[in-house]
Amino acid sequence: MKRMLASMMMIAAACASADSYIFTTNLAFVATGSERSCPVQAVRLADRKLVIGLPVLSDAERAECGYYRCLTNPPPAAVSNEEYRLAGYMPQASGCAERIYTAFTPIPEVRTYSKYLITRALMARGKYALFKAVVTEAGYWDLWLAAENLTSDDKQFAEVRGQIGSALELSDAEIDAILEECQWQD
Repeated sequence: MKRMLASMMMIAAACASADSYIFTTNLAFVATGSERSCPVQAVRLADRKLVIGLPVLSDAERAECGYYRCLTNPPPAAVSNEEYRLAGYMPQASGCAERIYTAFTPIPEVRTYSKYLITRALMARGKYALFKAVVTEAGYWDLWLAAENLTSDDKQFAEVRGQIGSALELSDAEIDAILEECQWQD
């Protein structure tokens, strides 16, 4: 009866454990995606003996069986336009595994805008005639006519956008709203 009660307590402790663990037979880097919950029993790596009640043991005792508790250390502070993503875990001799992050620069999403929808939006706001005059004066009317669509990563589009916005007396928020409703839908 005592054995059954002890086993039930260990199983309950294992189910209540919210920590995640990694398994490795050496202190080498473990890639992300290999996190798991702590098993109730495992084999000690050194002597191949069965160990029962892993969730209630210390970090060092679990590490003897190859299970390392994943620490929840936050990523480093981002520098300028960098972001960090979890790359994996590095097991420590203490029995815990430290999170390892890699820095990356996110690629901005390129948006495509329908020239037809932009024309209609400007006509609806009574700004198309002024828009045509400003674009013609800037020397871009032939390019406007030749363009099929406009993309947010085009340098000329970014330059002209500011000039047109100020000439049409539209704020950046208003321009963004117009462009948002004029995105090309595939």
